[in-house]
Amino acid sequence: MSARTGQRWALIAVALGVFCVQLDSFALNQALPAIGSASGGGSPDVRWVVSAYLLAVGVLMLGGGALADRLGRRRVLRAGLGLFGVASAVCAVSPGLAVLVAGRVVQGAGGALLMPAGLALLSAVGPPERRGRAVGVALGLGGVATAAGPFAGGVLTDVFGWRSVFWLNVLVVAVAVVAASRAPESRGARGSGPKFSLARNGSFVALTAAGMVANAVTVVFLFVVPLTLHRVWSLDATTAGLVFLPSAALMAVAGPVAGGVAVRRAVPVMAACLTVAASATATLPLMGTLPLYAAVGACAAAALGVANALTLVATQAVVPPERAGGGSGITKAAVTVAAGVGVALTGPVNTGTAVLTTAACGCLVAAVVLVLWWRRRPVV
Repeated sequence: MSARTGQRWALIAVALGVFCVQLDSFALNQALPAIGSASGGGSPDVRWVVSAYLLAVGVLMLGGGALADRLGRRRVLRAGLGLFGVASAVCAVSPGLAVLVAGRVVQGAGGALLMPAGLALLSAVGPPERRGRAVGVALGLGGVATAAGPFAGGVLTDVFGWRSVFWLNVLVVAVAVVAASRAPESRGARGSGPKFSLARNGSFVALTAAGMVANAVTVVFLFVVPLTLHRVWSLDATTAGLVFLPSAALMAVAGPVAGGVAVRRAVPVMAACLTVAASATATLPLMGTLPLYAAVGACAAAALGVANALTLVATQAVVPPERAGGGSGITKAAVTVAAGVGVALTGPVNTGTAVLTTAACGCLVAAVVLVLWWRRRPVV
């Protein structure tokens, strides 16, 4: 098997796996009322359907990356896909809330294995000049799931019921497992030392920290904008989804764009994206017409999409190949924790204007700090 063919199979497996993991982070938000009605659980209990999944992914991600370096990235990718698929089937047939939440925890464990293992595999196989682009394409498909997740979850729940979200996972994961079986294996070098030595890699730390801010702001954006389209602009779910479609498309394109950014330019490009995102999110509440609101929202989505994808693409490029799994695990764990911060921001703040202003300030501060660091120690 040629390197390019092996990378193609790995890309299919990883892209589909990332799609499922990201979709399940957001698609069930619209389905929670239906799940609560079917299970008889109170509102606080039903929220664990989402919270348990995110917690499992974030807590276990570090171990998943290190395990992939040690045991083999394709092997751990397949194990993660299998675990995710089986857990999805359990969730789809769950008789009550307790089983559903338990299934979501196992789903999160599967996602914590497949995400860092898959990204490390893509960074290690195939022609070197195509690796960044391959990671970007996989993350682009994940961006589609992130942006369109709430809308897709609502449509699936309305048409087929909330269990259909999990059955969709089973079908997609089955295809991903077949593709992963045809991908080449890759391992980290033995005796490569503890993964936390990556803390001494300035570029890795700077890009990861900036990515945490970008991911937190993205969660805020994905919460506030669809809600505003519904409550302020009085759009139904279908119309709101169509208005939001350009933003989702730009997030998808952002992955391959980030994959084409040279490593030496990663920090200034990240700073530029954070600056654009800060400007767009700050001015979004001031837009007086729906077309302007949608256009500025699309600018924010594009900038945040590139920043999020660049976090994972560039951090994989600045760590040694034998540490790719551990590095991916650290970065994904960090940005997942940041996503939790984004969710918390949307809770206590009552208005979209206030939370978007807070998010914009965070982006701007991160951009300034990143530029100051880069001027003192540029990426080479």
